[in-house]
Amino acid sequence: MRKLYIKDQEVIVTCSRNVDWTGFQRACASISDLENECLLIKKSSLVLISQKENEYFVIERMNTDTFTLHIHYNILNQQVYKV
Repeated sequence: MRKLYIKDQEVIVTCSRNVDWTGFQRACASISDLENECLLIKKSSLVLISQKENEYFVIERMNTDTFTLHIHYNILNQQVYKV
């Protein structure tokens, strides 16, 4: 778990066992880079965040009183297909 502060808003980031520590670090860096866009995520929604087109993170905003983002998966670019 990590707490980030974006525009004076506390954002709690959690992670599933499907994502290793380095993937979690990269996901947190990507979330920090989004800044304003991150705060627009509505409760109970899933988003796909891309980091330099090399990998993607599946992130859910949890339906809680706090602004909590949960990282479900770290998907490499080779495993993503455009339809």
